[in-house]
Amino acid sequence: GLEHFVYIGTVASYGYPYKSLPLLESDFFQGVPHAGEYGYAMAKRFGYDLANSLKLNGTTVSYAVMTNLYGPKDNFNEKTGHVIPSLISRGLSAKKESKKLEVWGSQGDSRDFLYSEIAATRILQILNSRDEVLINVRSGVERKVFEVAEFIANYLSLPGISIKSGAVNAIHNRTLSIATLENLYGKINPNFEETLSTTIDWLVKNLNSSRH
Repeated sequence: GLEHFVYIGTVASYGYPYKSLPLLESDFFQGVPHAGEYGYAMAKRFGYDLANSLKLNGTTVSYAVMTNLYGPKDNFNEKTGHVIPSLISRGLSAKKESKKLEVWGSQGDSRDFLYSEIAATRILQILNSRDEVLINVRSGVERKVFEVAEFIANYLSLPGISIKSGAVNAIHNRTLSIATLENLYGKINPNFEETLSTTIDWLVKNLNSSRH
């Protein structure tokens, strides 16, 4: 009796090296994902076929390709969390020791960061419209990881940031085209600094009960 299903995929599933940036939905299955996240990325890509199998029972299906998320109740583990939750957790650890916030990677690294509530809004838009699409979901603003780290360090009154080069086998730049998303459902102002502050404040208040 399931009428419509929205599968939550990941930008990590795009084939690497990338054909172009920002990433286009038409290139989603071109090549295999980056070796550093291959297992996770392929598992989520296989979900595309699994979700589509529901069509045999009359269900319509959408496939949402999500970018880097952050928000309250996230996974704040310094090693296994997404970029922003990990930075916030590392920042709180640094604050206890009056140290700088350690940032992994290269100074030019960038991502698109999407607040959890905006992601939820987009998912509901796709669900309610019942559009049968593979569609990229992002905030629409590319940000340098080091600039985000500097904001977190300043917000927590840390003495600055330090660079740990070569700490991760990372993809340096990754953004998604959301021309289809905005054409179908309009634009949403990400209010990045406000939502990032909200996320930091939530973890400070819920550190003992959070996932980390």
